[in-house]
Order: sequence, then structure tokens, then C-alpha cells
Amino acid sequence: MNLIERFPRYKPEDRFIGIMKDGEVLSTKVEKELRFMELRVKFSEIVRKDKLYSLIDDIVKAYALNKLNITTVYPSALFSADYMDDVIQEAYKRGAVSDGFFSDYSLEFSYEKIIIKVPFINGGIELLQSAKTNKILSDIIFDEFNLSIPVEIRQREDFEKVHALFEREKINTLKRALEEQKKVNTKSSK
Repeated sequence: MNLIERFPRYKPEDRFIGIMKDGEVLSTKVEKELRFMELRVKFSEIVRKDKLYSLIDDIVKAYALNKLNITTVYPSALFSADYMDDVIQEAYKRGAVSDGFFSDYSLEFSYEKIIIKVPFINGGIELLQSAKTNKILSDIIFDEFNLSIPVEIRQREDFEKVHALFEREKINTLKRALEEQKKVNTKSSK
């Protein structure tokens, strides 16, 4: 059964028809009282997370669901470094990491190990490690591609430069806010 057959009341936009025809539903979990569905869906080609999430939103509206989760399943050969942004986006969606934590990362990619480098001070790296973010990312890769690839999160070599830039921007933002407040105070005292 593909996604079109699974959701016959939903009339997809043209941009979703190919995805829905390709998506083979492997399993379905339904909790009627909670209006919740969870599906594992196999695709022959990569479906970008932003497009998948838009499709999910449309189906949720069409069926008046509270929540719909679709776990994608792909042939292992499709996994590449290009897909890491989608893995991170899925981690954001699952609530495993706050949005923006990986907005400026670099990547060392191999099928033996993936190293993600972020421009954080040690406290930021420790926070990611204590939240087991590396395991969550590795689990997403396993769930979607059936590949067991460890993920490490390390401090990027240029973190001091990036941190200094962040601190300068923070100070400039505070200065602007203080100047705006002074203007408001001057106007209100007149």
C-alpha cells in the first residue's frame, strides 16, 4: 500500500503526488482516541525533510489529526554527507536538540564515523554530549538507512574566532537596545 492508498481522502498538491505514489507503507500505528498516527514508509529516493513535513502538515489538516509521524526508510546506498542537514532537521523535529545548535557546523564524513564540528565553547559541547545528541543522530541514520554509523560532536578549531564574533554582536545589540531606550526615555520626559 502506498501513501495515496493509505490516505484516500487527501487530495495532494502536484508536488506531493510522486512522493505519495513512491511511499510504500511498511507499518502503521493508530491511536484513535488521541487522533495520532505513526507510519514507517519506504521510499526509493530521498525525500527532503522540509517537503516531507509540509506533506505531513497537509495530511494532518485533511484528516483532523492531532499528530502524524512518518519515519522514512531508504536504501542504504542513498545515504551521503548531503543528507546530514536532514538528519539534523529530524533531530530538531524530535525535540532532541534546540533549533540553531547546528546552524554553523562542519562535517567529516565517512561510513565508519561521522564527525560534526560546532563552534561552541566546552560547555556547549558538554551539553550536547550529556543530551546524547550524537546517539540520537546515529539512531536517525540507523532508522532511515539501516546503517550503524557512530556520530561524534567536537569543538570546531575556529570556535574562538566565532565565539568572539558572537560576543561582539551581543555587545552591539545591547548597545543599540540601550540607545533606543535612552531615546524613548528622552521623548517621554519632554
